[in-house]
Parts: sequence; structure tokens; C-alpha cells
Amino acid sequence: MFPNDEDGQVLKSLKKEGADFSQRHDVDFHIACADEDSLQATLTVLHHNDFQVEGFYDEEYDDWDCTVQVNMLLEYQPIMDMQEKLDKLVKPFDAYSDGWGVMID
Repeated sequence: MFPNDEDGQVLKSLKKEGADFSQRHDVDFHIACADEDSLQATLTVLHHNDFQVEGFYDEEYDDWDCTVQVNMLLEYQPIMDMQEKLDKLVKPFDAYSDGWGVMID
């Protein structure tokens, strides 16, 4: 039912935990940025592309990151497509898509 890769395993785990795959969920896509300038440029391009995004500095890991929240169904290919789209948008700013997650009630 799910591809045999990391993303497929996450979806399989969510299904096991009782996630309702017929409902839309707020999926958080994580973007890793090289530094503060990279983060600011990434936030700007994502805002200009109408994404809901939040940036932050993680002192514990000395990382500049942002999270893009997209309300969508928990389906493998659309999640892969969104990661690829985000990666293409942020790559020119020394940033990259670094996975995704979702909170399940």
C-alpha cells in the first residue's frame, strides 16, 4: 500500500496510529537553511508563493530552519511533489527540503 522508503514508512506508521487518511491534515514541511541570510531569503520566496511559513533559529543545534504548513491529504505522491516544489523554490538560497511531519490527534 505504501512505498518502501522513509516517507512510505512514515505514512504506514500514521495509518497504524489511526490517522484518518480521508481527511485533510496540516502537514509541516521542514526547510533547512545555511544561515540567517538564507533563512530570510527563503521566507521571502515562500511568502511570495503564498505559503504559510515560520522561520526560527534552533540554538541547541545551531540551525536556521523554517516550517511550511500545507493543508492536504496524507497521500504519498502529493507529499513527494510538495517536497520537490519547495526544494526547487529554496535551493537558490542555500536551503533544502528536510522532511515533513504531521500531528495526529
